[in-house]
Amino acid sequence: MQTLTWTLVMGTGVLLGLGNPLARMASADGLHVVAFTLWPTAVAGLILASIGLARHGADGVGQRLARFGLVAGAFGHALPMLAAHGLAAHAGAGFASLSFTLTPVLTLAIMALLGREKLRPVRLAAVGLGMAGGLLLVGGQVWSLQLDATFIAVALLMPTSIAATNVYRGLHMPRDLPDAWLSAATLVGSALLLAVLAPMVQEGTIRLTDRDGAVWLLLQTVALVAGYLCYFALQRRAEPVAFSLIGYVMMLVSVGIGTRFFGETVAWTLWPAILLIGSALWMINRFPAEVAP
Repeated sequence: MQTLTWTLVMGTGVLLGLGNPLARMASADGLHVVAFTLWPTAVAGLILASIGLARHGADGVGQRLARFGLVAGAFGHALPMLAAHGLAAHAGAGFASLSFTLTPVLTLAIMALLGREKLRPVRLAAVGLGMAGGLLLVGGQVWSLQLDATFIAVALLMPTSIAATNVYRGLHMPRDLPDAWLSAATLVGSALLLAVLAPMVQEGTIRLTDRDGAVWLLLQTVALVAGYLCYFALQRRAEPVAFSLIGYVMMLVSVGIGTRFFGETVAWTLWPAILLIGSALWMINRFPAEVAP
């Protein structure tokens, strides 16, 4: 990957990786996970739409962008982020980050099944190393928490949804539209689904009553605005498997903050896990994808 692409991987991963720790802090202040997911998403979407309108006008904004935003927003943001923030609030940021380590290998599998990428052994080995590193890093936490099977199922469904959306965006993203509009459509589409789901989860979950909780909402909004501008800039430059490497960065951010500020323990496997993840990133950077004929 080029230097700019690598920078965008790191920047996007750090900004979006703040979501799980912020969700845990918001939950500790009494803010429901649905409110935490919905309000920053909606406000960030409106801010990005304003940026898109001011910088680029409304040319090309229409049904095609709306369709893209609804699909990418629902399956790439609303459902997986709601699940991740819920897991972070109930089981810790470290556990919630486990799913992000599985995204690259699932993205590669979907690309191969669709005939979009050759299954080169070196790249298969790279994503395997990265997944092994992620599992090694948080696996001890998963077992020690002795969670209900429902939590495990949710953690496995999240990366599947994210991986499928990575491929969808790579194939169907309206590349003639600017990043601000693509980001806005994704977040507004996500917010619409979250607004529909909110009353089904618990009455009153989207009301804001605690000033302390508003701090976490503001921080998450800023992270989403900056993160999604980086997100789509990266999507233009990286093929889906390389794009999904942001999941490893998000995991490290979540686990690092969880360990430092929430007292979440990390086993001695931390350093070998980081070595495995670093090796995976180097291999995928060194051996780029080959599109299947």
